[in-house]
Amino acid sequence: MLAIYDLIDQLRRELRDCALSHAERVAAHVTLAQLIAEQGKLNAAFEADLAAYTPPD
Repeated sequence: MLAIYDLIDQLRRELRDCALSHAERVAAHVTLAQLIAEQGKLNAAFEADLAAYTPPD
């Protein structure tokens, strides 16, 4: 899970700081959107598990 977060961060930095061709920039945006969606699904699943958790007595 941390790896996805790291990839998102790396892609954001590349888009901000690197001179990319139009095709590279489009590919990076597509990949970034996919990773953000995947991270969102993982976050939602974690939140659901956390909400369902009942601590032992």
